[in-house]
Amino acid sequence: MVQLSPSSFGEFSSCQRKYFYRKVMKYDNDPDFPEDNEPFQVGKAFHQVLENRKHQLSGLTLKEVALVAASEGIEDEETWAMIYAMLGAYKKVFDKQGLKVAGCEVQLTSGNFMGFVDVVLHDDSGNWWIGDMKTVGVWSDSTIQTLPSHPQLNLYAKHRELVAYATGLDETKFMGVAYLATTKSRLKKKAKESLEEFIGRLSESVKSVWVFIPNSVLLIREVSDSHALAAGFIDSYSREEYEGKFVRNYGNCMAYFKPCQFYSRCHTRLFTEDVRVKVVTSESN
Repeated sequence: MVQLSPSSFGEFSSCQRKYFYRKVMKYDNDPDFPEDNEPFQVGKAFHQVLENRKHQLSGLTLKEVALVAASEGIEDEETWAMIYAMLGAYKKVFDKQGLKVAGCEVQLTSGNFMGFVDVVLHDDSGNWWIGDMKTVGVWSDSTIQTLPSHPQLNLYAKHRELVAYATGLDETKFMGVAYLATTKSRLKKKAKESLEEFIGRLSESVKSVWVFIPNSVLLIREVSDSHALAAGFIDSYSREEYEGKFVRNYGNCMAYFKPCQFYSRCHTRLFTEDVRVKVVTSESN
């Protein structure tokens, strides 16, 4: 039985063929695929500091952040400073909410589902929330409208019994999920600016936004049913049958303005190869 994580479920939902290439056939990325691991590394370092400290950030130093960031392959002090400022923004909201941490990176495994919960938060009365942390380029309030149907959040809520068991919390006091987004910054350090001054500017440009979504507005059954259908579909075919059954979604070949890492397998050419088209612009002669 396939165990479909929220990220794999999202990938399968956006393009079945991409899931097939990556998870079933395990193909290498196209040679011209633009590898940019910094956003991933920043997110990992941010998460790791919080996990190490159980989200208690009092007394956090830039040196401590730098050591964690370096372990994730980030070597420049400007990015260290940005992560430090991001953690400062997160701390402001965490302290304001007055919640406590019952668990970090809680593993969930049940039937066709597997995943890791970033953080489980609770108050003094035992009410608790499953938290999912995101590091994002920008924050838009329009995101709030999409959260009740967010696949990852709903799948975690579906498995709240496992979370309660792992953390010792009372399942009946589960209140919902929390989307914990912290923005990055594109600011660059000025030539004559000290690192402390740069961190001060960064602190003004980043923010942390926590959105609490109660059980009453979640779509747990609908999302769980879709997840089960996807897992069942994947399980219903042998490896030899997969390619003919998993459809391509050509509308997702340039998600987030970057070509899919398997672009050539659907388009019979590398993304960077010349394509015979005519282009006319206002600047053309």
